[in-house]
Amino acid sequence: MTKDSGTSITIHTTRPVRAKVPPLRVPRPWKPANPTVMREAVPYQSLDVSDAELRLALKREAIFQQLKQKMIDQPKAMELLELKKSQFYKLYNKFLASESYLELTRKKRGTKPGRETLTEVQRAALETAYQEYYRGPSASSAKV
Repeated sequence: MTKDSGTSITIHTTRPVRAKVPPLRVPRPWKPANPTVMREAVPYQSLDVSDAELRLALKREAIFQQLKQKMIDQPKAMELLELKKSQFYKLYNKFLASESYLELTRKKRGTKPGRETLTEVQRAALETAYQEYYRGPSASSAKV
């Protein structure tokens, strides 16, 4: 039987090895010496946009830039973008207020992935009904 008293690890030859681990020390958060406020070049929400959507947003921005510089008129811009008047003005106002062409992309509609629409009470009721009435793949959906 050997024992090393200089470290925090004790080794026994006849028993399993046991290690005395000091408590975990969590370091302080790192802070830069000269903090500067930086805006992200690409907002996180726009990273899931497809290439086709990015091309469409760039096309919209180019046409709106031409309209803003009076190189084309409003009916021609509507024709190029293939938009009706109301949608055209919504996008144009968004363009005027935005700082990036990425805001001209089409947004995905519907429930976002990972978002749950059931409350805890509804979920509990469904789980109870499932456990009580589900009897394998041959169970009727009406009964469950």
